[in-house]
Amino acid sequence: MPWNKSKFTANMLAHVAYQKMGLHIPLARMRRDFELRGVNLAISTLVTVMAKTGDLLAAIDKVHWDQLVAGDWMNADGSGIDVVVKNDGVARGIIELRMNETYQSGAVTEAGCNSHGIRKFEGAESEYPILAEEGRQFVAAMFYCEDKGRKQELVGDALLGWRQEHIAPIAHDFRRWIDAVREVLLPGTPLRKAVNYYHNHWDALMRFLRDPKIPMHNNAAERLFRSLDTGRHNWLFAGSEDSAHNLAVLMGLIATCRLQGIDPQNYLAWAIERRGTWRDRYGLHPRELTPAAYKRALAAAKA
Repeated sequence: MPWNKSKFTANMLAHVAYQKMGLHIPLARMRRDFELRGVNLAISTLVTVMAKTGDLLAAIDKVHWDQLVAGDWMNADGSGIDVVVKNDGVARGIIELRMNETYQSGAVTEAGCNSHGIRKFEGAESEYPILAEEGRQFVAAMFYCEDKGRKQELVGDALLGWRQEHIAPIAHDFRRWIDAVREVLLPGTPLRKAVNYYHNHWDALMRFLRDPKIPMHNNAAERLFRSLDTGRHNWLFAGSEDSAHNLAVLMGLIATCRLQGIDPQNYLAWAIERRGTWRDRYGLHPRELTPAAYKRALAAAKA
């Protein structure tokens, strides 16, 4: 039982959570589906189910967060949702507010995404085709060399040496081009914005040249956050700061399940059962209830 006197099973909570956060189905649409199946549930009941599910699994999310913060680097994205903030209306912000606290601590060094840069130059080609193509070619050449090094399975100092030998000279010429071109472009034009992106964020965008662990781009995180865009169009906003946190908890666990190659809904049911009223009987620490732990448990059961 997920909590005392609960009318819902762990499987039911997992189903609702996965439908909402994994498939991005709004609760109102979910309620109508239940009604067609002969189950009458109020929206407020489904909201409570989502809140309690997030609360039950928050400790597991905290394990993931601690692991991320303890690492050398973290891939993040600036995707946001609207959040209803008490007494302040609707605020727009990063999906996971803890990121702001971490950045403000001064313990984080920013690394930029060069995929954003190449897209900005592509977007300027209709207005300044020759100059925009020149800028795009600089970034494309850096990507080509990076890809070539990756295909050789270079890591650590070997990858850093490759980048310094093959990419750093391109970056040097690119910087000289940026400084020259920026002076002749009108403010507000697409190409000036593309050039300013590199001018204003140069150190962050070139940080991969000094640290082999840092990728040239943020594509992996962007792919994971693509589902947030679908959710944002379907359920529009989070009703409170707590709801936004629960959203981040559940979406993070579901995304981790997908990376681990396991069924998210089955995992959620497994974890909720062990975090519910039988928590003491199972006696498992949250780090023993992560998607990776579930995957190990499945493998052990098949052995």
